[in-house]
Amino acid sequence: MEQQKDKAGWIDGKAPQGYKQRFVIALLPCGLLMFIYWFFGPLDLIYGNWTDLGIRMRDALPTFLCAFLLFTLAPAALAALFRGKGFKAAVSLVFALAIVSYVQGSFLNGSMQLLNGADFDVAANQSRFLGNSLLCAVIFLAAFLLAWPLKEKGLPVVCGVCAALILMQSAALTSDFINDAREDKKNIAFSTADTDELSANQNVVVFLLDAFSNRAMQETLEKYPDTLADFHDFTYYTNCGPDYYGTFPAMIHILTGEDYDPAGTWQEFIQKAWDSPRATDFFQTLKEQNYDVQLYAAQPSYYALSAAQLAGKVDNAVPTHKKAAPLPLLKSMERLVLCRYLPLGLKQYVWCTPEDFADISHVVDEQGEAVETWNQYGGFVFLRDYLQVAGLRATQEKNCFKLYHFQGAHPGYFLTADGKWNNDGVERAEQCRGYLHIVETYMQQMRELGVYDDATIIILADHGYNDTDWAKDAMSTIVLVKEAGESHESVLRSAKRVSQSQFIPTVVNAVDPARTAAFGDTYASLPEDAFAQGRRIWMLDEDKNHAPCLKGYDYGDTWELSTEPDSYDHLERMNGSFYAGVH
Repeated sequence: MEQQKDKAGWIDGKAPQGYKQRFVIALLPCGLLMFIYWFFGPLDLIYGNWTDLGIRMRDALPTFLCAFLLFTLAPAALAALFRGKGFKAAVSLVFALAIVSYVQGSFLNGSMQLLNGADFDVAANQSRFLGNSLLCAVIFLAAFLLAWPLKEKGLPVVCGVCAALILMQSAALTSDFINDAREDKKNIAFSTADTDELSANQNVVVFLLDAFSNRAMQETLEKYPDTLADFHDFTYYTNCGPDYYGTFPAMIHILTGEDYDPAGTWQEFIQKAWDSPRATDFFQTLKEQNYDVQLYAAQPSYYALSAAQLAGKVDNAVPTHKKAAPLPLLKSMERLVLCRYLPLGLKQYVWCTPEDFADISHVVDEQGEAVETWNQYGGFVFLRDYLQVAGLRATQEKNCFKLYHFQGAHPGYFLTADGKWNNDGVERAEQCRGYLHIVETYMQQMRELGVYDDATIIILADHGYNDTDWAKDAMSTIVLVKEAGESHESVLRSAKRVSQSQFIPTVVNAVDPARTAAFGDTYASLPEDAFAQGRRIWMLDEDKNHAPCLKGYDYGDTWELSTEPDSYDHLERMNGSFYAGVH
């Protein structure tokens, strides 16, 4: 009996007998799956997470292009080894995996911000995980059955779907490359070359503990009652209202004193803030008093957009870019891609935090020389590699102003109470105690160097944290201040209303008291009845068109936020953070 051969090359409904024919048929389904996981996925996430990763798409393109081609050809060649139903099953399986991954990553992740370091609460989301798993199973089965009848009619459908999805994602990537003007801008980094050096004369040392609210301090004191024992020379201002919710723009406001202007873009606000008369006078005062100004932060883009903006103000801000390391980049980005495309119930097994991306690149300056920079968990690294090794050194002839940005009370929680790392995680109170332990260690070494008594030390936070409500103790931030020469047996407490606006006057009072009045009240000099009419906090929100913006809310000590902001305007959200591209 003569065998019937259809247009697709199938004989009597069976898979093609030729290996080359089977290889060609397997290329598109394998290509779609690998395009999602090894090309579009990682490059799109690199684009969306520019602030955190800092890698240029064009630098990562060769790495992922090679990976995509290799991982497409290899599975297609493997699938072509099978015949008959085995080949159909292999191709159908690959096609179904590609479709369910695409749908999950594009439509089913919802608003879960999986990669911001927060705990992945499996128990609280169990029902949602179950529903998502069932939906993914249905999509997988439907795609598998669509691909199974790979004959004259079925094959064009499968190939058409694969080609269409590849083209759609290619168009999106092309748009990323065209619109990514950031790739042509130099990044900014804070060099840590002098991070362990202090002045033998005068020092102003600031510890910025991220998201450290008064509620977090209460939790810490309940679990570790002796937490503030070594801070006996400080005054703890327990009623500090943050002016901004979020590291951006809180840090810009703290360091420049400039208020947010809703009339312009966020780029204009940053430029205006650093060029403002108040910021210029503040840093000029530091320079006139022979201060070397050093900032240490893992995300300098939250502070400024370029090193040029900080020229003449911050001494360790350098123009840089990140040079990708191919193998670590492949390894780490695939974890991020898996977190994006796997069903919700499986994401916990490929969980990753910003720390997992520490090795994907190294920072180089304009001459291509490596630059040491502050790590996301810089406090832990600083304790391990500096304080516990050689310790602090009082070697600077200039006076020193240093600001260290620690993880503080911000998730994820991995630092133990004694400053060690626990990959299994810890409670927030323990991490808070751990970062305060680092500050204690730093201050003890200052005492041993003989520079503690004359130093002004400020411990504060950029913002509180919205745990479950907008309660005062959850959103208000810690402020502890030891002025030069201040000494008492136990920590003093003040409940008067203060804000982040007293930071600059307090620093000026430490370096040039004659200039203090020109900048306003310090934490100590602020009248007890200040802010009697309430305070204001600016928060990222959405306008009536669902566009990201900053809105201002008035509040009192009860934190009953006003529902109607009196002014706001469109604010382009800073591209960056590991939230981007996960939805």
